[in-house]
Amino acid sequence: MPELTAAARVAALKILAERVTSEYEAARADAAPEFARLRTQLGVKSLDVLLPGGASAGTISIKAGARIVDWDEAALADYAEANAPDEVVETVDPAALDDDEVRALIAAHRPDLVRRTVRPAYRAALDKQLNTDGTIVDPRTGEVVTLAEVTTAAPSGRFSYTRAADAERAVLDAWHAGALAEVGASLAPAELAPAEPAPSGPFPQGGA
Repeated sequence: MPELTAAARVAALKILAERVTSEYEAARADAAPEFARLRTQLGVKSLDVLLPGGASAGTISIKAGARIVDWDEAALADYAEANAPDEVVETVDPAALDDDEVRALIAAHRPDLVRRTVRPAYRAALDKQLNTDGTIVDPRTGEVVTLAEVTTAAPSGRFSYTRAADAERAVLDAWHAGALAEVGASLAPAELAPAEPAPSGPFPQGGA
């Protein structure tokens, strides 16, 4: 067998890696609905990964659904203005930028286009303090204030994989033993089409 050049080795590994990566991404996409079902219906948060033969390849952690915060902008601005006024800024409705007069004299002539908004860093800090019902305790008054509606989306099947210490050896052993036939199927050689039979006579058929 001729020795591969450095260029050929790089090209071959690049193409094979792309094929395996494509198969890996497809496998993740295929697994997501099943993992979503396990998390939603059965409350499963993690799975032990066992290879054929029982060797451990690590752990799959199924992520919870995303936390969604729908801020009450007016309540948020009131809260921030009372507790951290420097975090409140006045912004202009983008539609005003199409008005020549407004661009020149917006503050004096079109105050209805001025909006209060809270700086992103302060909003993010309050996000961490929100209770599950979207409330927060005002440190000045002790009053419970509703700033947002907080919901949790259904688990989407997003997950992470943590390999076991000896996962590489376990996977390679299983691969070499033929126990992972479905993995890397994209690298399997294509079946060759049967060769067409040669003409039986010495001359082409259909001649005069």
